[in-house]
Amino acid sequence: EPSPTDIGAILILSTQGLNKMVDGEIPNLEEQTEDLVLDDIETDLDLGIAVISLSLTDLVITNFHIESMAVSTLPETQELEFYLGDTDINLTFNWSYTETSWPYASDSGTGTASCADINGDFILHPLYDHVCGVPQVNTDEFNLDFGNIKITLDGGASQFFQTILNVFIGLVEDLFTDKLNEIMAQSITDSMNRNMTPSHSDVPDGMREDFRLPDPAIVMEDSYAAFHFTGYIYPVEEGELWPARDTIMPTPLPDLVTSEDLQFVFSNSVFESMFLSGLALDLLHGEIDYKEVKNPKMASLLNTSTLGGICPGVYEAYPDASISLSLETTIMPTVTVMPSAVFTNVTGTVHVSVHDEVSDSMVDAFTVGYSAGLAGVPACETLYNAHHGQNDTFLWLDYSPFNLTGWEISSEYGPVDMEGPAAMQLEMFLSAFAVSPWITDWGHVHAPNFAIAGDYYDWASMYPILQAPGTIVYNVPMIDDVW
Repeated sequence: EPSPTDIGAILILSTQGLNKMVDGEIPNLEEQTEDLVLDDIETDLDLGIAVISLSLTDLVITNFHIESMAVSTLPETQELEFYLGDTDINLTFNWSYTETSWPYASDSGTGTASCADINGDFILHPLYDHVCGVPQVNTDEFNLDFGNIKITLDGGASQFFQTILNVFIGLVEDLFTDKLNEIMAQSITDSMNRNMTPSHSDVPDGMREDFRLPDPAIVMEDSYAAFHFTGYIYPVEEGELWPARDTIMPTPLPDLVTSEDLQFVFSNSVFESMFLSGLALDLLHGEIDYKEVKNPKMASLLNTSTLGGICPGVYEAYPDASISLSLETTIMPTVTVMPSAVFTNVTGTVHVSVHDEVSDSMVDAFTVGYSAGLAGVPACETLYNAHHGQNDTFLWLDYSPFNLTGWEISSEYGPVDMEGPAAMQLEMFLSAFAVSPWITDWGHVHAPNFAIAGDYYDWASMYPILQAPGTIVYNVPMIDDVW
């Protein structure tokens, strides 16, 4: 279980970035309303001399254009305020009426309505899906100024309807207000989930990322909005979504230097939970097969001549034979984030096997224990996913060795000297060419990844920084001239 005091993971989006996101939603909003069929309107109107039953059916939006949208944060109420500017809407419809008393006259026809230069503002406040942990938003204080509404009625007794045009305009305003309220709330919710919520795809081999949002999870400040995630990786059984948890506790934001960049913030516990899950699922092991090594330096060292100084018996039995390594972690790696690097300590075993050319098989040689100190540099890679139209961003730690000690566990060919000068060479070899790349590659596969939409970020220039003890920050610069 993650500690309630742990920051987990945070995604920080500046107000400039929020406005880019909202501006980018204009085509989606316009597309959603193209040929949109609205609900029929049935109402009774008392005209004094008669009461008529009015029906408006087959209401179809034929044009919807938003000139501009903007957003600002409201830290006092932890809400977002949206502004809609110079919006035009056109629709067609069928109308009919029937008098509810004698002489029961009735008639019907067609009509068009156009609203130009609609302006307005509305408040969005976050709601939460506590099961899936994704943000939803609800609109409040939805105010629209409709400017100029023009209605044209054709067919039947259209002249009669012109006498109640103000009533008719009121119906159209109410209709547009209700429908825009619904569309805007759903569109902004979809945009937030598409643009801001990390992917919930499975981490390989039975591990699952838990990046649900706690409640409250979205923190509004004057210059940015912060989306706070649980930030934990669990081992799960097949078919299980997440382990049952009573609560997902929000925690205070760290002291971060914010910018106009998109920022991913991770605590060291995100990576420690990854290692813990791997250990629990017996996944923290790897093979370095001499047949598959492509690094020439590494390939030249995977030979019994390398072991001659520490285990002469192996070299005497198999001179100049190829060797393979099997690595396993026996204690959960610890991760400590410092301003200079991410330090990880890995403890485990290395099993050495030798290729017997006569039988063309691998023969057990010896097993040593090791404790390796690794210095990790935050690394990242973004690949465009054309199928989903988004950027899949992979975040991991690129390790290099700074210390390794070893000891003998067992040997089939006499003692293994892990204290002499030759042992130092072996430890350097294991640290640089075995443990470090193995842990780096394992982390690359199992570390969390984010799927974030928005072509207003320069993903190719994404860069990591170590900003505070226990915190890793990945910055994605914003592109100013996209739109």
